[in-house]
Amino acid sequence: MPIVINGNGTISGLTLAASSMPSGSIIQTKSFIYTNTTQSYNSAGWHATPVTVQITPTSASNKILVMATLSAGNAGSGEGAAFKVMRSVAGGSYVETDSLGDAAGSANRGAVGGLYDENLTTHTDCRSIQFVDNPATTLAIDYKLYLYLFNGAVPALLNRPNTTTANEHITGASSIILMEVAA
Repeated sequence: MPIVINGNGTISGLTLAASSMPSGSIIQTKSFIYTNTTQSYNSAGWHATPVTVQITPTSASNKILVMATLSAGNAGSGEGAAFKVMRSVAGGSYVETDSLGDAAGSANRGAVGGLYDENLTTHTDCRSIQFVDNPATTLAIDYKLYLYLFNGAVPALLNRPNTTTANEHITGASSIILMEVAA
């Protein structure tokens, strides 16, 4: 198709396939921000959060730049929330991504840890991570934040502190931004 400059100033007939983009180019961006403050977790272990977004890569050799933020508070003084990013390909089980720290002793492998024994009921802790994931597929991928709670004695509250009675007690938001990067 020839390139045509239309009478209204627009150009037609110009296309650039994602496969012809130079290495490092951003092919597509997907994002999700979760602002709800009603979600809480009160048992030990890893918990799937509602913070999730889907992307379908155009090439199996492309990478996914993942930028994730988790905001959480505590129902009592104590541990802060930790999190990791998990991925599910084509509706399958969630598996760990390339964002985890190496194994060391009996420590849990997460992406970002909390401030243990330092949080108060008036605090909202915000943690973030950026990493490049290599899913090696062109199938739909769901990325989801998982929150870790050491024990259920001090529940974690997504996007808010326990105490919300003063202006300086801040609610937050949790989010994921995905960018497909040409190989």
